[in-house]
Amino acid sequence: MNGETNYFLDKLLQPSQTELFGPADLLLAMSVAALLCFVLANIYRQTHRGTSYSQSFIVTLFMMSVATAVVMMIIGSNIARAFSLVGALSIIRFRTAVKDSRDTGYLFSRFVRGGGYLNVEHAVRKITADTAQIWGLPDRGLLRAGMAADVVVFDPDTIARGAELPARDMPEGGMRYVRDASGVDAVIVNGELTWSQKAGYTDARPGVVATA
Repeated sequence: MNGETNYFLDKLLQPSQTELFGPADLLLAMSVAALLCFVLANIYRQTHRGTSYSQSFIVTLFMMSVATAVVMMIIGSNIARAFSLVGALSIIRFRTAVKDSRDTGYLFSRFVRGGGYLNVEHAVRKITADTAQIWGLPDRGLLRAGMAADVVVFDPDTIARGAELPARDMPEGGMRYVRDASGVDAVIVNGELTWSQKAGYTDARPGVVATA
């Protein structure tokens, strides 16, 4: 019995001869993966509408599908290659993307306080003036006379993002994920207080759609 087990393990772990596949095989595998992904993308597009729809998810889905098809061809039935690939990819750390406005707290907790990659002023400019300039919003992003007074009052020593929580507040009971932010004292939109840590949301609705 031990002899049969050792023979089986040797066959699995020993480097086998590389499977022969050419550009045509690779192209076929990628095409099939893309076709199946196209079907899934259409289903996703039909079942997710409004703010729950993410174009970046579609792009990521296509990229991961094609990449997985290529990786599966390389690995084949060789378990040694599979473990080698897992070891190589184990150094990659995946983090939740900054998707919600309250996720900006992560910028300060991780990259300002945690890593020291940015100072507070640089981080604030990245999410205010630089963003407004990229999107062509001339009256946003700076505290200056004649511009919209959009202000977030926060504590740079404690601002962070909370845990991701499910919220079913979408049409037809659709679910999305939200976060609470910590270290934020007040939010002012167009010069009016709309939220404070002590009182919560106010009745003011001064927000408008910003256009270039």
